[in-house]
Amino acid sequence: MNQPPYPIQLILYPSGDIATPEAVALFQFIADKHGSQRRKYTREPYTNHLVTVAENVWLHTADHDAVAAALAHDVLEDTPCTITELHNALTNTGYTNAAAITALVIDLTDVYTTEAYPALSRSERKAREHERMRTIAPLAQTIKYCDVMDNAVSICEHDNGFAVTYLREVTHLLDILREGNPATRSAARALLADLMERYSIRL
Repeated sequence: MNQPPYPIQLILYPSGDIATPEAVALFQFIADKHGSQRRKYTREPYTNHLVTVAENVWLHTADHDAVAAALAHDVLEDTPCTITELHNALTNTGYTNAAAITALVIDLTDVYTTEAYPALSRSERKAREHERMRTIAPLAQTIKYCDVMDNAVSICEHDNGFAVTYLREVTHLLDILREGNPATRSAARALLADLMERYSIRL
């Protein structure tokens, strides 16, 4: 198993709670699956993004199952991990709601990818993905809000050109995803507005 880029035991959630033993064990599984993957612009370990999203999810939900889904939210999409492997890992690391957490991760896994639909344009794929996500679980929507926030900050800071496209897409997505935590959704919308003003982005 690959060593995580840092010991998650030292990461404090915003409430001051140390990560649970289950979250520590799950993170080690997730870190192994993501391996040497790096974030596009900063080249930092990809797992940093997963932890940032998980911390924000904890701040807004105080839900340990939601934290687990946040840590795993890209593992089916970006690694060879299968649904069965994820479910077994959750069970083996002590989560009693493995099926529900797995379902959240499935909700958060893109279906209309370039690999699966090479004939579709980006705008066509995003339109279909957004329509699919309209009916995902409210808790999955909350996790998506947190994912959008972390990605938006990175993209606006490092790729002003693509930021216009990304912010247009996620602004539309937030208009569609209305069933998640209202405070989290409001925080995401406020952040997007702040980023557009800060970087002089007009949609």
